[in-house]
Parts: sequence; structure tokens; C-alpha cells
Amino acid sequence: MTAKRSKRPKSPPMDLKDWTVTAPGESAALVERAIKPNAEAIAPIVARGKIAVVVFEPHDEEPIRNLGWDGESPVFQLAEATAERMAQTMHGDRVTQRWLRRRGRGRILIFMHYGTLLLNVDPEKGVSIEPGSTDAGSLN
Repeated sequence: MTAKRSKRPKSPPMDLKDWTVTAPGESAALVERAIKPNAEAIAPIVARGKIAVVVFEPHDEEPIRNLGWDGESPVFQLAEATAERMAQTMHGDRVTQRWLRRRGRGRILIFMHYGTLLLNVDPEKGVSIEPGSTDAGSLN
């Protein structure tokens, strides 16, 4: 009797340096400046279906440290329990709750300046902002 091998579809390589960014105006440039230099650290995290957190010139470091940031690394993996705690505190923000609880590959949370961006990574389409997670006034 032979064992059956499950066939997994092969995923495209997680080379974020070559991906395109779909974001309006200055956000695209900011995302590229935060992601591309850190692509090697981000790729294995999102490939495992976890959330990669990118810390890029944050105004306030304390909230990020409370999520597990060491205060130095530009990228770290957000623990699933921490993501769930965050989701529970997002009263009325169903988009962020859903994004934090989503399973599967391709999520990046950027802490930058005075805010955050929720990003999705798609091997075929590149990097994009989570629909409904921002308003136009906060992007530019």
C-alpha cells in the first residue's frame, strides 16, 4: 500500500522587492520605502500566513513595544494572541477586526508616523491597502 501525497499548489516566490504597490498618491511611496528595504525579513513571515509588522518612523514607540517590538528591528512577527487582543479592542472597526483575524498568507501592518496601514500581499497582484481600512483624508 502506498501513501498518498497531497499536492499543494506551488506559490510564486515571495520576492517583495519586485512587487508593485497599489495605493493612492504619497501612500504608495511611503509603503515602498517601508516594505522594499525590509523585504527579506517580511517575506518569510507573510509566507507562513502570519502578520509582519513594519515599524517605520513611528511618532510613538510605546504602543508598538506593547505588541512585542524590541525597539530596534524594523520588522517583527505579530503573535496570533496579540492580533486577537487587538481585534477585541477595535470596537466598531469591523474592517480591522476582520483583517487581524484573517488566516492565510499576505498581511503587513505598518506603523508609521502618526498612523498605521493594513496591507494585503498577493503573489499575483502585489501589495495593496486593505479596502475600507482608510479614509481619503488620512492617506495624503
